[in-house]
Amino acid sequence: MDVLLKNFSTMGIGGKGKLFLPQDEKEFVDLLKFHPCCKVIGNGSNILFGDEVDKVIISTRLLKQKLKIENDKFCCSCGISLYEAFKYTSKHNLGGFERLALIPATIGGAIKNNASCFEQTVSEHLVKLKIFDGKKVRYLKKEDIAFAYHSSSISGVILQAQFKLPVVSECQLFREFAKYRDIRLASQPQGKSLGSIFKNPATLSAGKLIEECSLKGKRIGDAMISDKHANIFLNMGNASFDDMTSLIKLTQKQVEEKFGICLETEIEIISSKKEDFFK
Repeated sequence: MDVLLKNFSTMGIGGKGKLFLPQDEKEFVDLLKFHPCCKVIGNGSNILFGDEVDKVIISTRLLKQKLKIENDKFCCSCGISLYEAFKYTSKHNLGGFERLALIPATIGGAIKNNASCFEQTVSEHLVKLKIFDGKKVRYLKKEDIAFAYHSSSISGVILQAQFKLPVVSECQLFREFAKYRDIRLASQPQGKSLGSIFKNPATLSAGKLIEECSLKGKRIGDAMISDKHANIFLNMGNASFDDMTSLIKLTQKQVEEKFGICLETEIEIISSKKEDFFK
């Protein structure tokens, strides 16, 4: 169906596009077979949509979710949010998601991008994955996957994941979650965003580099660099795709001119325009 894609991104930017909402795994896999060049999304917390998108989008938002624990193994489907995973596993005295729960992402996207928060990485306790590789459903063991900073070698679509989690008391887990939630709230702005826009280069902080270019609070239209955290860009109301991409390019240009460092974007852009938006 044709939808406004801004409603499927936490940034709230995007024009019309064709999007499907499968309700079970079989329907999901059938859609993947029928649309081999599609883009699968979860919460859309890392995606900036353009004004025109000709790629078919498949969202896991309505996918029937499965959660199961056997001994210390936690199994779940790809559309489960990291916060839902934390709530479920903590009630069974299993840790591993208490910091990751602060990321507004789903299991599938988080694993593919090897998401991390406060030095807790989603791949840390991973055992294996059930994926669709474009032809068939198969399983991947963690040792078959190369994980790096905010990236992985996974080429298929993740359907389910299994983790081996450490035993920790529920009270301790919620204390840990609350501690890092408060730190995050104190240091990061609330509002429509995609979290960090740029990857940190080597041992440096992208946010610090942007801040030293005096770009905090810089605004183009309704797109603004947060005055609280320079690596978070906000949609202050009705920011357009061009507003946001112009602000990102300006930031890259100024950081490169001042420090000789080319900031690499952490977000993913989906647009019909034939242009390399970011370096």
